[in-house]
Amino acid sequence: MSTVQDLARREAIEEYDVVGAPAEPDLQGLVELAAAMCDVPTAVINIIDDQHQHQIAAIGLSATVCSREDSMCAKVLGGLEQVAVPDARADERFMDNPFVTGEIARVRFYASNPIVTPAGVPIGTLCVFDDVPRHLPAAGGRALAALAGQVVDVLELRLVSRELARSNEHLMKFAGQVCHDLRNPLAALTWFIELAAGSPELVDSPQMALLLARAESSASRMGAMIGDLLDVVRSGGGAPSAHGPQPG
Repeated sequence: MSTVQDLARREAIEEYDVVGAPAEPDLQGLVELAAAMCDVPTAVINIIDDQHQHQIAAIGLSATVCSREDSMCAKVLGGLEQVAVPDARADERFMDNPFVTGEIARVRFYASNPIVTPAGVPIGTLCVFDDVPRHLPAAGGRALAALAGQVVDVLELRLVSRELARSNEHLMKFAGQVCHDLRNPLAALTWFIELAAGSPELVDSPQMALLLARAESSASRMGAMIGDLLDVVRSGGGAPSAHGPQPG
């Protein structure tokens, strides 16, 4: 049965939409930096859902997917703390793991830092490892923690960018509908004004002619403003040209 945290993790992973997505250069840069800072050949960013561990960025190996049951990181994910193991063969949590025994790999040194969302939900790890025993230096541990935080920042930025893109799409549809709704009565108004202005028998006085002329001018400006609105929406922002209201 799924726990509340499992459900929250599933929702967070789905919202970030990073599993199966094209490789993110910023995430790739972070794993490369993690490997360098910890002086190891291999580093990966793991996203761990209900059933699988997804390596969404990696250096030292090809990013793959494995079962959650086989994942080393899944065994320590709930702890919400950094883990460093000099030799996984001597650790009860990992000694029988296929990544240690040789069935999948021969990991010896292992260290990971949880990737935790701003809401406090662990969704994976930034992990470094080597096939020889070693210790994680203090500076390497601090770097691993800082870089795991940067992973979250990148994921949050991707999320905000997608939301903005959706908002802009909605704005374009809304503005397009508004402009469409305005153009029809505007066209009718313009046609009536032109007809009245061109039919002296409909104009009873010079004052009426002046009012019609002003109405026609206002209608023209309205059309220009609608055009400006469409231009702004299509270009994604910026100030419209100077067709604002003028004294009639």
